[in-house]
Amino acid sequence: MNITLYCPECNKKLEKNCSCLNCSKDYLNNLGFVDFDQKLKIKPEQIHLEILSNIKSKGYSKGISSFIKKNSEFEYKFKKNEGNIGFRAIQKTNKRCLVINSDLGNIPENLSQIFDEVFSLDRNLEKILIQKYRFDEKNIKNIILIKSEDHSLLFADNYFDLIIIDGIKIFEKGEISEIKVSGYFKEIQRILDIDGCMCVGVKNKRSLKILEDERKNEINDDNYTQTFSGYDSIFKKLGFVVEPYWVLPSFQKPHYSGSINDDISLKWFLDNFDKFLFNDTKFAIPRFFLKKINSKIHKFLAKSVFPYYVFYCYKGTNLKNLEKFILKTSNFEKFIQIIRSEKILYILLEKNGTPNKILHCKNTKYDFSEKIAHIERKFPKFKNPNEKICMENWNVGEFPNRMDKNDIKLVTNWLINFQKETKSEEFSNEDLKIEVENLKIQLEKIEEVKDLPYEKWLNDYQNHISKLNFKKTGVHGDLQPRNILLNHDNSTVQVIDWDMFIVKGNPLIDFLWFTTSIMHWAIDDNQEFSLNLNGNGMLKTSLKMIKQIMNDHFESNLDFTILLRFIILRWITIKVNEEFSTTYLTYIKLLKTLQIQNFQDN
Repeated sequence: MNITLYCPECNKKLEKNCSCLNCSKDYLNNLGFVDFDQKLKIKPEQIHLEILSNIKSKGYSKGISSFIKKNSEFEYKFKKNEGNIGFRAIQKTNKRCLVINSDLGNIPENLSQIFDEVFSLDRNLEKILIQKYRFDEKNIKNIILIKSEDHSLLFADNYFDLIIIDGIKIFEKGEISEIKVSGYFKEIQRILDIDGCMCVGVKNKRSLKILEDERKNEINDDNYTQTFSGYDSIFKKLGFVVEPYWVLPSFQKPHYSGSINDDISLKWFLDNFDKFLFNDTKFAIPRFFLKKINSKIHKFLAKSVFPYYVFYCYKGTNLKNLEKFILKTSNFEKFIQIIRSEKILYILLEKNGTPNKILHCKNTKYDFSEKIAHIERKFPKFKNPNEKICMENWNVGEFPNRMDKNDIKLVTNWLINFQKETKSEEFSNEDLKIEVENLKIQLEKIEEVKDLPYEKWLNDYQNHISKLNFKKTGVHGDLQPRNILLNHDNSTVQVIDWDMFIVKGNPLIDFLWFTTSIMHWAIDDNQEFSLNLNGNGMLKTSLKMIKQIMNDHFESNLDFTILLRFIILRWITIKVNEEFSTTYLTYIKLLKTLQIQNFQDN
């Protein structure tokens, strides 16, 4: 890469090897990154030193996994969702971008798939080193790592198409005035291309505490904070064209976002807040609060007490970004963005606030000539086609109430009918043998299950199922309440999120996973799972009904203890493959509970 950098000492252009002919300084160190703070002393953070120690002894991926298993509260710091914070601002020209306060590399890694060159800048040596190991292991060659306190004087005028600032950190002694902050952004404005965008994730100085993500300690500790109007004023005074967005739970965990100036989409999201964060116990109070407030103050609420914002600030008037292209192509103006680790979703709303469509967008390069592929979910075509943008109808409905026997009946009836429509050849003993052997091979690689008698449990499952006689069917693969919508007006069921769909598979899987998922509402609620197992939980009636329905459907007296062990073991082998996730450990805890308890009917 033919990069252009300037010496922070004499402001002269550096040579290709990052040396300055004028003052004879060399900035490219023997570790392979640019270090402009060679004399800067920074107190190392213990968390980063521990991660580095793990990486050096085990390699990047194994080292991070080992660290997260012991420190699950830091799992969010390695989630790639954060990297999609700049997705909506991507334009046709994707030559060069800069990430300021790049932390552990989530944003640079995501943008490396889209931009020719990604400059990752952080002042913390340990963070830069962690990124170095990360990108070396993944063989990512287009990220330039820079350790520096100075965010802008290093670069030429109009150099970047996109600049992402992950929290405002201005390291100066004394109180940080608005003049200093304006100067900070004025320099960043200088290095931004005329058609470029500056994307800034910030925390609200006066946020409502119950909406804050308490795990984001770094956001709270050393970032410059201001009110919404304070940020807005700074950017507009500098001449930026400003587009502000609310984001939840935070800009480092940007699961949901939308335009603050769009009253209709904001109202719809707040009215349906409980649908999106329904099984997160942290948001129980906000759910109740937001359902009760008057819709006329939604916009005021967002600008006053929402904890986190993302400001998209355009240097010029050219606002032909990717989000505007997507919306124009789909003929919608109002939307809610949902960010997943591997894709971006848009809920598209009518002008009156009624959701109409949902878009699936790939996290990849776009040239703005893309067409939208329309999806109609009819067996066996449930998975999304290969196009970059796919659209399907929005399904109106409510998530099933797991304690309502009528809701449970609707779901199980839908599943029975689905299996009747999609059944094919016999699920043979050879199919069963292959299924069990594959699970054993995968479980052998998981350290945390080695003290469990999983081979015996799978043998018990194989012996039990071999006596049954049933057909292969279509399998959704992740049939849990958040993927099911019930329309109580006409008693219909719509199932969403078919990414794990199998055309011909084991029909027990969807029944068993739905049953397991409703037995523990909050993902870490092992106590509730235990109570439901022994027949003393809130789902006593629902579970008894599901068991009876399954016995009738499969024409057998099923042993649900054996079946639950199988489905949890299967799910562990799926979740363990999620990069730097400890979710599978939660299911191992459920399995250990099941080891000492049987599924009771009483």
